[in-house]
Amino acid sequence: MAIICLAITFVAAGFLACAGTSLPTRLLANATVTDGISPYTHNELVEMAVEIRDYSFGSHNAEALDAKMDQLLAQAQADGRAPQNARGEEYRLDAAAISHLDDCYHILEMVRIPLIVIAVLAIAAAAHVRVRISRKALGTVLVTTSAFLIAAFLVAGGAALMDFEGFFGQFHQLFFPQGNWVFWYKSLLICSLPEGFWVGMGTIWFATTLLLSILSVCVGLRLRKPRRRNNASSVRFNR
Repeated sequence: MAIICLAITFVAAGFLACAGTSLPTRLLANATVTDGISPYTHNELVEMAVEIRDYSFGSHNAEALDAKMDQLLAQAQADGRAPQNARGEEYRLDAAAISHLDDCYHILEMVRIPLIVIAVLAIAAAAHVRVRISRKALGTVLVTTSAFLIAAFLVAGGAALMDFEGFFGQFHQLFFPQGNWVFWYKSLLICSLPEGFWVGMGTIWFATTLLLSILSVCVGLRLRKPRRRNNASSVRFNR
């Protein structure tokens, strides 16, 4: 139980590093947005990416999302970058895009409480192993959890490096079997969050979980080492 709960918690921590704040979204969007094929400027697409992240994994404020789209479109129309009757998906998030973002939010809301419970169980189970079984047993739990995750993430990372589009598609097919995650490459959603953005997010997720696993291995190996006896306790006193 401790191994399973710790493994899930380490993976969830990787996701939290990606979506817990808007900073990773802002930094990655700043480096990847495809303003060359969009009516919007580089900075406008970065702003849109942050707003999309907030809608999908934060406040889920539809009015704020609409207001941001209205603001960016009005500026593009004023600058002559968009026609006055602009309605296409390259100018605004369409119904399919909004539906996909809603699905992202609902999945997160569905797993949020269970993941918190699992994290608490991971701590409780690890404490139980340490107190009721042994220090060495806790070390074994930490090493086993980390070895499994490192192997799993190396396999997943290798698959992503060989065929990122295929890996990305399988990942989305798992969580979005209804198939509403494919969009035109010039759409506002894709220009704000292109493939390079997701490669970066995957790297952050992978690196965070891998770092936690390495730290866990280090702590686990240390716990598995026998304690050194205090020399003073071995001194015998003779009458």
